[in-house]
Amino acid sequence: MWNIRGATNKESLRYIRCTCRSNNIRLLILLEPLANVSHLGSVQLFLGFDFARSFVNNKIWIFWCSDVRYSFVEAADQLVHVYLSFPSGSSFIISAVYAKCNRIGRRRLWEALEHFSMSVTLPWIAVGDYNVITCTEERIGGSSPNMRDLEEFNSALHRSGLFPVQFDGSAYTWTNGRM
Repeated sequence: MWNIRGATNKESLRYIRCTCRSNNIRLLILLEPLANVSHLGSVQLFLGFDFARSFVNNKIWIFWCSDVRYSFVEAADQLVHVYLSFPSGSSFIISAVYAKCNRIGRRRLWEALEHFSMSVTLPWIAVGDYNVITCTEERIGGSSPNMRDLEEFNSALHRSGLFPVQFDGSAYTWTNGRM
């Protein structure tokens, strides 16, 4: 999953293609492609995936290979659930999120995640751009984060049975030059 902010940037696409090939990536989720959906097919071919679809009003592009079975359920206006089934018989769910930028808009997302969590029987991961942080340590610069935003996000994660996953790499994954 990558918030690409421009899926027609050739340099970014070359980097993604190289990363996908060297790591045998079978499913790729791009957020904020900032490109007309008419470019989806050419990006799919360039990256070497068998299939591609656009979701959430063209805010999420998903690419996949034919060796794994996928089914998609678009939920709310901020996420899509992807059911993956492998030939070995194992399966799991990935929810791709592209959240609204304001607290009121995200409330429908929190409700959708909570509702979905009640029916989940498979391993589940929810990835994406939530447009909110879980704690003040996740941000440097700019104005102080809105504590109500953090509280609502953390509460929604807790009620959904989700929790942040630790990762290797930079502690900060986004900047606008000021924060």
